[in-house]
Amino acid sequence: MSSSSFAPLAEAVPRVFRPFVAPSAEAAAEPAPAPAPGPSAEEICYERELLELALGVARKVVQQELAERPEIWLGMIRAAVKRAVDRERIVLRVPPPLMAFLRGSLAALRASLGDVKDLELVEDPSLPAGGCVIESRLGEVDIGVETRLERCERALVRATPSASSRSSRS
Repeated sequence: MSSSSFAPLAEAVPRVFRPFVAPSAEAAAEPAPAPAPGPSAEEICYERELLELALGVARKVVQQELAERPEIWLGMIRAAVKRAVDRERIVLRVPPPLMAFLRGSLAALRASLGDVKDLELVEDPSLPAGGCVIESRLGEVDIGVETRLERCERALVRATPSASSRSSRS
């Protein structure tokens, strides 16, 4: 691969990271330029690509960690069930790989959910490997990896300055 193939990246990196780099002493002595009216289309594109890259990495790390240490699910399930208003009867819908683990950990899970009178495990092949849905009489909560990452993505998009400028332009 020639060094010229990296030229677009080499030109883009300073623009993307400019807001994070401390100004030099010479630049600090000069008057600050007027703020730009908003992010350019190119900056918005880079921002979106960085967000997608970060979420992709997070997805792989979380999925790998849950595959290697499925006991993490016990804490996630416990925390979600404790937030449920109605804990009389709880149904856990899980994909087959998680079902195998939970069957072996059912006694520990029941013990940690002492106020749940009826706990049922249901294998749901339609759920992805990182999926888990908790159902009660009053509704259901999806605590799966994809759902959580989608919530993170929406929160990050809302929190970025370019997101607010995009919505104010619309």
